[in-house]
Amino acid sequence: MRSVLDQYVMDKGTRPQSLDALVKAGYLKQIPVDPMTRRNDSWVLERSNDPTKPGIVNIRSSSRSTSRDGTAYSTW
Repeated sequence: MRSVLDQYVMDKGTRPQSLDALVKAGYLKQIPVDPMTRRNDSWVLERSNDPTKPGIVNIRSSSRSTSRDGTAYSTW
């Protein structure tokens, strides 16, 4: 997902405003299912704090579960 965000920015010169924008522009066929929550509507979208460059800068799982090493999946 992060590489798709990066590719969109490189091609369009702007950040996507939503995951639907990535689908409409052909970067994704559909919004993928989060493997941790098993839902496609539970992603956490981190947005830019820069008002001159708005949009999504990162995406992560909303899962509250942790991995074997104790780190939360939502931090990956």
